[in-house]
Amino acid sequence: METEHPLVSVIVPVYNAGRYLGETMGCILGQSLQNIEVICVDDGSTDDSPGLLKQFEAADSRVRVVSRENAGAGAARNAGIAAAKGLYLSFLDADDRFEPDMLETAYRRCVQAGADIAVFRCDLFDDESGEVSPCPWAMRTDLLPQTEPFSWRDTPEDIFRLFNGWAWDKLFRAGFVKENGLLFQNLKTTNDMFFVMTALIKADRIVTVNKVLAHQRRNRASSISNSRAASWGCFYEALSVLQGEIR
Repeated sequence: METEHPLVSVIVPVYNAGRYLGETMGCILGQSLQNIEVICVDDGSTDDSPGLLKQFEAADSRVRVVSRENAGAGAARNAGIAAAKGLYLSFLDADDRFEPDMLETAYRRCVQAGADIAVFRCDLFDDESGEVSPCPWAMRTDLLPQTEPFSWRDTPEDIFRLFNGWAWDKLFRAGFVKENGLLFQNLKTTNDMFFVMTALIKADRIVTVNKVLAHQRRNRASSISNSRAASWGCFYEALSVLQGEIR
């Protein structure tokens, strides 16, 4: 069915990611699902990212660039939500890789089941060697309910153990996100955990895709994951706010 809205809004926070933008944007713009918009939020980059983003915007009408002073990935994603017009929301990182059918597969799964969230499998690849590693903890298939779609009521003791608290391996129904006022926290790290976990407990219909569709780049010298050990306070703050949400 044709719609005046993009089927999916892809929100990409960008901060000094010029080295990876060509590959990542190629993965996004080459998706088999073509009726998308790509909202790139430049979070005050000081490298060549702004210029590269303007080139993508000029070359493809589906790309929109939002420029702002540096405020962190959480705030950048929130700016993307505010600008999004799509029926579903995808939050992708500016340095990862994605299978060509990622958005179409997740979108069709959501539509088929009338789901608020679709979660798909992912793996990890080393930035230097290219070596690929599985990521079984991102989707605990051994804990999933026997039938789908499901909600936290079907697995109350395991809902926070089923999936990792990152957003890029999930597709969210935009109306669900906006109706529940879901936003990312403005934290140096773990800024997506509150958003994802709150979404999981508010969603009435969650589905999965048992296929690796996203590949996360690891072991980057500048990777935020490498600084996580120095930012346990962010994890504690996210967990405390989440606890208040579910009481």
